Amino acid sequence: MGPILYLLYTNALFIQYNDENVKTIAFADDTVILASGMTWSDASTKLETALSKIFGYMCASKLKINAQKSNFMAFAASKLSIPKELSIKIHASGCDKQRCICEELKRTESTKYLGIIIHQNLKWDCHINYITNKIRRLQYGFKIMAQVCSTKRALQIYHALVESLLSYGLLLWGGSYEKSLKPLKIIQKRILKIILHKPKLYPTIQLFNDCKIMNITQLYTLQICKHIFYTDIKLIDHPYQTRAKCKLTTKISKPNKTITQSFFINRLPKIYNAMPDNIKKTKSNRSYIRKVKEWIKATI
Repeated sequence: MGPILYLLYTNALFIQYNDENVKTIAFADDTVILASGMTWSDASTKLETALSKIFGYMCASKLKINAQKSNFMAFAASKLSIPKELSIKIHASGCDKQRCICEELKRTESTKYLGIIIHQNLKWDCHINYITNKIRRLQYGFKIMAQVCSTKRALQIYHALVESLLSYGLLLWGGSYEKSLKPLKIIQKRILKIILHKPKLYPTIQLFNDCKIMNITQLYTLQICKHIFYTDIKLIDHPYQTRAKCKLTTKISKPNKTITQSFFINRLPKIYNAMPDNIKKTKSNRSYIRKVKEWIKATI
């Protein structure tokens, strides 16, 4: 089945229910259903209702849900707040829930969606470890490559194989705690030292200056700045004559929970306010990225 035909065939899947607390997100055939509620019982009921309608649509369209490849996850700030007996079933139309024998979805604490490992507590240690291990396996290849390739060519390969892994989904996990990011930062520096033929104790700042490569913190800031370019920022406008009156600034939100402090959406206002006004006023995307990179390397 071709991609366009598949999209036409499954397009009605996203209009099977009308509930603002239930959302469907899909990329090709990878589909996610998000349900929220005031209580766990309320959220699970809404999810089961949505699954039941989708199941009916799939049967009518001669399609089938592969329950073996499907799972569900309960999101919460703390693992202790999630009930242990929580379960989700795919109910068929007209199912008697008192005598239900419908298929039950497997519960998981983390799952991979579009190459990113998502944890039920919105922590990114699993995904960071996954990336670290993938990059660590490239280390030997770079050792061999450094002996036969020029530094310029090796850095090009670094951008293709390593920096692409570091940049993918960085807006989500880039704000993690330093303890979680430390192994990833170490392996990044180790590969750059191999490429440049530097000793293990070579200074970090000098290393990144020599190869003109951004570290993980700088890459994360760059991704936020790119997001700023396409975001309609609400500027502060007040009648008082303050020092910030003539500057382009936005309101900094105060997260209610500690875990949300690491979310890029809460770090975005601080980075925007610290950014020079001449960069904020830049209209060209290419000029904006160039100026942002120069500013990040000079300040972060």
